[in-house]
Amino acid sequence: MRTCAALAATLMLLTSHRGLTSGRQQPVSLEQVVEFSTLIVIAERTPAADRTETIALVPRAEAGLPPGRSKPVERHLQAWTVREVLDGSGVGAGDVLEVRRAHDGMWLEVQARREFEQVNKIVLIESYDSPRAVKLDQQKDASGKPDPRRIVFLRAVPGGLELTVEGALEALTARTEVLKLAKARTAGDAQPIQAKRPRKP
Repeated sequence: MRTCAALAATLMLLTSHRGLTSGRQQPVSLEQVVEFSTLIVIAERTPAADRTETIALVPRAEAGLPPGRSKPVERHLQAWTVREVLDGSGVGAGDVLEVRRAHDGMWLEVQARREFEQVNKIVLIESYDSPRAVKLDQQKDASGKPDPRRIVFLRAVPGGLELTVEGALEALTARTEVLKLAKARTAGDAQPIQAKRPRKP
């Protein structure tokens, strides 16, 4: 199993320039998404429980700037209600997970460099484009009604959880394949999850 550090290492800073900060996508397979993840759940969005928190953006130590500089920025947390845990530990059905965007720490670093050092970067970001994406909005439950549940791939980061990569969602029809891939991972590589404020709805 690739570690979170190995995943972070692939988020390479490619080109320094002044201007717009943008991202270039590096496609990854479902097998890689499973491998990168520390928690895989079937969950549904709970927008009413979404939350925005204010955090302090600070310059890198390597920037050599005077201490004490900071800028408040907002971080949006998406709420997902867990219906079933496919792989991982520390959460259960009914918990509400607050999930950061994929690569949140990397984007904050890019933002800090732009703010304090006037340096912008084009970054390479890993993303997943599900071949079943068209079915995500066509899922039906047993009664024929739209089924809002998704397979959600997450990884533990300091203080919470974030989407494993951009687009880290799958249709329920991938459940068997995901379970097979998760089971195939080396035992002992799984990491305990410390979810951000798991709550009962």
